[in-house]
Amino acid sequence: MLTHPERVLYPDDGVTKAELAAWFDAVADSLLPHLIDRPLSVLRVTGQRPPFFQRHLAGRRAPFVTCNSREGLQQLAQLGVVELHTWGTRRSWTSVADRLTFDLDPGAGLPWSRVRDAALAVRRHLASLGLESFAKATGGKGLHVVVPLTPPRPRWPRALEFARTVSRHFASAAPGEFTARTGEAARRGRVFIDYLRNTRGASSVAAFSPRWRPGVPVAVPLSWEELESQDGRPWYALRELDAATARRLQRAWQGYDGVRQSLRTSSTGRVSGRTPRHR
Repeated sequence: MLTHPERVLYPDDGVTKAELAAWFDAVADSLLPHLIDRPLSVLRVTGQRPPFFQRHLAGRRAPFVTCNSREGLQQLAQLGVVELHTWGTRRSWTSVADRLTFDLDPGAGLPWSRVRDAALAVRRHLASLGLESFAKATGGKGLHVVVPLTPPRPRWPRALEFARTVSRHFASAAPGEFTARTGEAARRGRVFIDYLRNTRGASSVAAFSPRWRPGVPVAVPLSWEELESQDGRPWYALRELDAATARRLQRAWQGYDGVRQSLRTSSTGRVSGRTPRHR
């Protein structure tokens, strides 16, 4: 049972704890596959404090926050969790990555078409390396390109090296369009291909997580076809995204769990410009 169900968690829109809990329950079948067995970093709102991130919850012995059930979602609502961010691994193998995330973060004022085209370019480049990828709208101004990985999964230093090399490839090939450097100045007029999500303990917003922002937008999976056809930024707000819409959007990642791919030596060689060594 929720305590203080009337407490407002999203002040710009008046969304209460009870409304969040009901929404979590409505979209649980679509949300939970993106959370199960993944360590979480959560954004919480408690009392009058500003929102804050947590990787561990006080009083709990588990080394990570995880959520594997509808009941777990209700507990998160009770705790005032307003955003859900997942690690790129599972709690059973936290020393290795089971996905890569490229976060496309545009400089101020860049049109949506630049972000969309950047994601499509990253997808094509990864495909040339033998890697299938999936798109996600973050609920903000950017996009995520997500690469599922199966054994042999890379340890975090190799995952980071691979992601960084992809980012630098774009920054080198089209320096007026892309940057691999952090900071607002580096992003001016460019799209930052953020590779830093690919380290142990780093996280990225989960599909179907609400965002603590005006309008309470929701991060959602997108098909590449839908992304290509959209002239404007995808926008799905919590109060508009019902269970049926969530199920439709979830189908965009159909086949994700069936992908079998890894960071092979040949792929790493091609992305870095090195000649692969064959054994």
